[in-house]
Amino acid sequence: MGLPSRPRPVYYAPPPRASTFNPSLRLPPLQIQSPPLAGDSARYVSPLDVAMSRGTDSQVGVGAMIMSIPYLNKIETLCRICPALQVPHPGSPRTETRGALIAIEGPRPEMLRMVAGAVERMLSGSEDIVLKKWGDDDSSPRAEEAGMANRGSSWRFKPHAEASRYCMSYFGRMTRWHERSNEIIQHITTQPGPMPDDATAGGRSRSTTWLAETLASTSNTRVPVALVTTGFSLTWSDKFACAMPIIDSYAPVDHWTWVATFWRGIVGPDLFIYVKPSSEEDIRKFGNIEVKSNGIMVVRIDERREMDEMTERRLVFETVEWVRGGTYKTSF
Repeated sequence: MGLPSRPRPVYYAPPPRASTFNPSLRLPPLQIQSPPLAGDSARYVSPLDVAMSRGTDSQVGVGAMIMSIPYLNKIETLCRICPALQVPHPGSPRTETRGALIAIEGPRPEMLRMVAGAVERMLSGSEDIVLKKWGDDDSSPRAEEAGMANRGSSWRFKPHAEASRYCMSYFGRMTRWHERSNEIIQHITTQPGPMPDDATAGGRSRSTTWLAETLASTSNTRVPVALVTTGFSLTWSDKFACAMPIIDSYAPVDHWTWVATFWRGIVGPDLFIYVKPSSEEDIRKFGNIEVKSNGIMVVRIDERREMDEMTERRLVFETVEWVRGGTYKTSF
């Protein structure tokens, strides 16, 4: 009798399940876009081009954020980047004297011209001050950029041309200021010749005569003063930082700081005269002239009016007192 046969395994098929596949979740075939070849009519758009094409509105927002940074904080940063003239290093040529550098700063060119004109008239009216002024054209960065764009049509077809034009315009301006810095240092460290014995007040206005008599009564030596009339490190850092598009991950404050660092190596002002457009309420609250510190003076002018005579006389008085005080000579 043979062995019993092994029972066959029984397989149970699972009951059919309802399909849960959703056709709407099917992914489309993977497509890789590549830049068109030369001759294609379509133009490849990079993320940087997209960011720059948003230009106007976003740049206005960036400019507003930059101008919301307190000007005193900006001046403090600039004083670290480009400090006032320091004591010469040991072994350096000995300086003959130490004059002063005064910079008129502010966001409104027409107000800068008013204040600079008043300061220049008064300081140039004194025989014991040898005044020399430096300035720059007050054209806006956008006007400069447009001028560069007109030099050749090829500019319009280069990638990121807008950012490049602003940078080149700013670099050119900074090159000129590096050259002027040497001229300013030469002026304020050179002892002027003696005051003429036959100096008279003929042809001067009443206010300039008053200034000459005031200074002559307290000083027997002539002081070289350099005056920058159309804005200096603060004014131009603000203008170009607001105009240059941010096409990377820089925050507005970092963007402004980067623009400001190009002033490194240029002599800084001994006195900042910051011209601030103000409301009548702010002028009543803080006054037309406010001396913030030994090296910062704020001039508040009504946005809807020109500088009045009282403000001008107070401005001149405070500036004269600062020159007479000679605090800029303490390190020499």
